[in-house]
Amino acid sequence: MHPPIFLWAAGLALAGSNTACLPDAVDELDRKQLVNLVAGESYSIGLWRNGDYPAARLAARVVQIIIQERIGYKVDLKGPGALTIDGFFALMGCSQPLNGTDRGCGPSVTRVHINVEVWTEGYAEAWAQVQADYPNKAPKNLGNMGYSGASAAYVPLAVQEKAYDVESINLDFYRDYNGSRQNPGAYFAHPLDLDLSKLLPCADTALMSNELMSGYLNLTGDSAGVVVDNVGLVTGKCFDGFFWYGPACRDNPSTCLTWFTGGTGWGMGEILLKAAVYNIPLATAVASSWGNYVNLPAESNVMLYWWVPDSTFLRLQPRRITFPEHDLDAWAQGDRRSAAKDLSVDKHVSRDLSDLAPEVEEFMNRFHVSLKAVNEMMLNQMDTNDDDFDVACRWILSNEDRWTAWIPEKGKCFSQFGMYSENDKNFLQSRQAISITCRACPSGSYSAQLEDSQGITHVCQECPSGSFQVSGASVSCDLCPAGSYQNETGSLGCNRCPAGQYQNEEGQHGCKQCPAGATTLLLGSNSISDCGCKAGSINIASGEALECIPCGDGLDCPFSSSIQTLQTGLPSSGEQLVTRIQSGYFATISDPLKVFRCRPSTWCIGGTPGTCAGGLQGEPCAFCPDGKSWTGNECTDCGAAALGWAVAVVAGLAGSGGAYFFVNAPVTAQARPFKTGQMAVGLAVNALQSLALLGLMSAKWPATFEQTSSSLQIFVLDMDSLSLSCFVGGTSSISYVATAFVCPVLLSWVGLCYALSQLSCFRKCKSQPWKWPFALNTMGLGLQLGFGTIAAVSLKPMMCYKHPNGRYSVLSYPTIFCGEDGHGLLLAFGIGLLTLFVLGFLVVCSYAVWNLPRWSVEGKHGKVQSFRFCTSNFRLDSYGFIIPLLCRGLGFAVSIVVGTNLPPVQTGLVSIVLVAYTVVQASLRPWKAPAINLADTVLSASLLILASRSLQEDGDMEAKLGEHFTVIILMLLLACLASLAVLCIVGVIVQLVGGNWNRILALGSGSQDPAKISEALKQCAHALLEIENAYLREKIASINSYDVIAILNFINVIGADFQDENRTALAPALNFSQGSGIVGSRVRMVTINARLSTSAGAVDPSSSIAAQEPQPQPEPPTPGNDDLPALSEAQEPPKHNNQGIASNDPTAESPDVAQGDPGDAKSKIVSTVF
Repeated sequence: MHPPIFLWAAGLALAGSNTACLPDAVDELDRKQLVNLVAGESYSIGLWRNGDYPAARLAARVVQIIIQERIGYKVDLKGPGALTIDGFFALMGCSQPLNGTDRGCGPSVTRVHINVEVWTEGYAEAWAQVQADYPNKAPKNLGNMGYSGASAAYVPLAVQEKAYDVESINLDFYRDYNGSRQNPGAYFAHPLDLDLSKLLPCADTALMSNELMSGYLNLTGDSAGVVVDNVGLVTGKCFDGFFWYGPACRDNPSTCLTWFTGGTGWGMGEILLKAAVYNIPLATAVASSWGNYVNLPAESNVMLYWWVPDSTFLRLQPRRITFPEHDLDAWAQGDRRSAAKDLSVDKHVSRDLSDLAPEVEEFMNRFHVSLKAVNEMMLNQMDTNDDDFDVACRWILSNEDRWTAWIPEKGKCFSQFGMYSENDKNFLQSRQAISITCRACPSGSYSAQLEDSQGITHVCQECPSGSFQVSGASVSCDLCPAGSYQNETGSLGCNRCPAGQYQNEEGQHGCKQCPAGATTLLLGSNSISDCGCKAGSINIASGEALECIPCGDGLDCPFSSSIQTLQTGLPSSGEQLVTRIQSGYFATISDPLKVFRCRPSTWCIGGTPGTCAGGLQGEPCAFCPDGKSWTGNECTDCGAAALGWAVAVVAGLAGSGGAYFFVNAPVTAQARPFKTGQMAVGLAVNALQSLALLGLMSAKWPATFEQTSSSLQIFVLDMDSLSLSCFVGGTSSISYVATAFVCPVLLSWVGLCYALSQLSCFRKCKSQPWKWPFALNTMGLGLQLGFGTIAAVSLKPMMCYKHPNGRYSVLSYPTIFCGEDGHGLLLAFGIGLLTLFVLGFLVVCSYAVWNLPRWSVEGKHGKVQSFRFCTSNFRLDSYGFIIPLLCRGLGFAVSIVVGTNLPPVQTGLVSIVLVAYTVVQASLRPWKAPAINLADTVLSASLLILASRSLQEDGDMEAKLGEHFTVIILMLLLACLASLAVLCIVGVIVQLVGGNWNRILALGSGSQDPAKISEALKQCAHALLEIENAYLREKIASINSYDVIAILNFINVIGADFQDENRTALAPALNFSQGSGIVGSRVRMVTINARLSTSAGAVDPSSSIAAQEPQPQPEPPTPGNDDLPALSEAQEPPKHNNQGIASNDPTAESPDVAQGDPGDAKSKIVSTVF
């Protein structure tokens, strides 16, 4: 219990008992009591006061005076209760309403009947529980008593007006506290200017609450504003011992304004979140006592935590700071960035009051006092220091027109009220009803005067469309402001115009539509100027007009984009709404909507029209100004680049001429280390060419692959990054022509060197003249090595990609537009290069592959030698593999041409080319060295994975995964080439020291002792001869088909390669293999040579057998015999000049095949082919 409170209340009642307020007050002796016929007793009306604070006391006094002195009932003040919930139980008749553990509720008579200043919504769960548990005794809520209660952040009126006068800042609106645009702290006291002795240290405030600060951290992510200890507890970070600084002023506390509160931090959780979310430069301060909380705001300008109704800071005339409308769901989740909900301040009556004193309940129904009136009474009390009775009395006497309408009178209703039928429970529009009372007009209606034969009264009418009334007891409706509308009657508010509409007039029932293609950024637009083109479209009209068209590819068009914002680069509305050209695209200043796509994309950085990366020029960005060259990041002065290119040209010519002496070295059946190294170099070049060609595809690759492919463009003769423009000039046409002439010039140079070597002046210098077949072989090997590059260069003019503006550019030369000026020259050179050096070379190689066996048999060694590049790298039974190899390079280039604007087509065609090549290569294993076969398979498989569309970035795959996987594949390629290089180097070293190099290059196979193999082979032959034919046939018929093929291949080898000088011992095996239908390349070559040889009459058919490749796994050479061809143990390498191939001197003569011993002819044919 609270003796001091009850003594005060008793004294207050005594003080007012002998004094009347109204001059015509009902005499105290004439005042009635409630008569409870059921209980058989009478008693005064009990009026409960909700707490000992001015608003509750004054409201209760007003109700008490009017009921006593005008309606005529005795009223006793009860309570006060410490909490609103206490009043619930008091009105139910509970004997101990203040006892939280046992309220004493039972079948008793209630002595409390009225409760005002009730914050029902603050105790919604308890109210619902009371209604459910005591349906017959629970109090009745007569609704709002005229105002709502709220706790929020407030700014003193003087501070608000000063900020508005100086900078037109509305400090009663949260957005004007944004520290990035305003400096609101200039109008408030700095936290360190406060008397720190009046403040609580951080350690004693709610900043130390783990629950509060954890929620703050989760919602804002502001880790700099909290401290997390080693067990995970989160507390607020304390600055200067007393304050928490918001993110907006944490780096510069001098800009902080002070938010001031009491207790241990009332409202702390809400204001911290708002400060972080809305960028408010705020420092929190907590008063160390109630007295300091009350007095400090009078000394310093601070933002207040306050609530209404309350008199504490009423003299400061605080203005509530408006935040976004309360979000009920967000607050339920702890997210308090929206405004706190206003709580209805209600009036409650007991369940039996309507029976005991219906006119009193009707009075309470009509009782409706505004917050302004309550504030007036509280200010009056502060000014006069009078007691509650005197203050309430003065208000009653000066506002008779207000409260007289609360008094029930049949049919007579004053302004703000309307006639109401208690029987029908609705508002009346005439006096025809029998029982009429007056009630305050509800929200959405207004009180209209009605004059009839009985006089003047008021009725409640709904607000018409285009208007609203949020407050009850109103005499008029407010027109919907501009930017809003209301198409229904009786509305409490207006609807904001939806996006795409605006309303520039008040009181409208609809909104106006923005022009076609335009919309508004926000709801509630009040001017046509708020309309702008929708995101993804742009306004091409000038002035105030709007004409929106789609932006298309290459443009970022946010809301309200226009030609003007695109050209200036200024935001169209907010800071983030900037109309710009996307990175990788370009547009001219004069025609900014005609967008070009840049290749590569890094040359165009986007932004405003006319912007290129690193000083590039062109339409689109593609070349450097004269005297400068592109270095990968910017255009720089050429310097000595021209001289460097001159040296490179000389070095290239010297290298192509010197290649004659390296590529015409003797050929053996085995791929010796040096030869394997040559094949490895060729394989590496082909792989790098393929990577460069993949980079020309239109698909979007991960960044790592784009960078890798860009650095390899030299392999498709794209030499702009090597300052080619400094040597040949800056125009794209000249660059392409120079590139196209590389192949013809190098081939012509080799031919010129041959011609010069025939001159007598060179013979006098003891220089051996070049041989024309060797020169042709050198040219052919160069064409073979660079075939993919030449194919790509020849097809570049046909690789046309499409710009968003509809024009087409040459992929490698974007400033040359397909079908326009300059393109014809590129096409002429490209078609010429394609016809002569790509398709022509492919046709010639195909012709040579078809005729090589016949030329070999007929002894046309010059022709065979001229095309030795076709066979020197491959096993002779797969010498035609050069055709698939060439077709792969051509297929890559053709795939890019066909699908330049269709990435899926490109990747599909490239995948087909790689799959076909890999199948053929894996089936034939054509390379002489097993290591090269394995490496070729691995490289082809890796390229196939790279070419797959799944690795390219798209909406179905995260960029990081594609990036990492690409790095793995590129590393696999590099590892494969590096391993191959190591094998070749180790092989050369082993060969130099006389070791068994073949074991290394054959990857461990074919390194068995030939003597042991020979002995085992003869033992097997003797064993077979002893087996009965019938049993042998039965066993062969029962074995696996692949084992049968292995046996037949063995017979092929025996029949083709293991013949003695008499050529008769193995004739049956050879005849069987030829007649058995076995598709073995060795036998097929023997048959072809025999047939062509017979028809030509040049050489005995049997002599051509030895012209084929020796056994696939020859015996390792013995130390010192590196020149031994792997034909047989007995055969020595020919030291005579059989077309010079078996000789160590590439300049030796090449006489025709001598007639005579077939063995000699066989040796010559073998030497010629190898």
